[in-house]
Amino acid sequence: MMGSMRMLRRALSTSAKPEYPSSFFSHLKNRKLNVFNIGMTVLTLSLSMQLVAMKQEKEAVVAENNVLSKRIAKLENRLADFNVKVLTDEEEAAEKEAEAMRKLDQELEERAKNAPKKKGVMI
Repeated sequence: MMGSMRMLRRALSTSAKPEYPSSFFSHLKNRKLNVFNIGMTVLTLSLSMQLVAMKQEKEAVVAENNVLSKRIAKLENRLADFNVKVLTDEEEAAEKEAEAMRKLDQELEERAKNAPKKKGVMI
């Protein structure tokens, strides 16, 4: 009975898992040297270098954007001190549309002034 329990316990227990490598190079030591593994190593290193470069670029852009946003806030405060209103893109588009409508209204008024005064059918 005791022997069968040991056998059952051995059968149900999982084998010891190998340690997860702590670095990429220690992982490579345990692999066979063939063309596929060399290619995968080169690809992995290339992709990791690209990821690091992109992360550094992103951090630089974020830092630059923070500096620029602080400068813009200072400029907007200075303009507010001089009572100058800074328009957003939407407000600027609405302003242009309103100006176009004013010009169209003026043209229509000029046409109406220059229109013939007689009422009748023109043939």
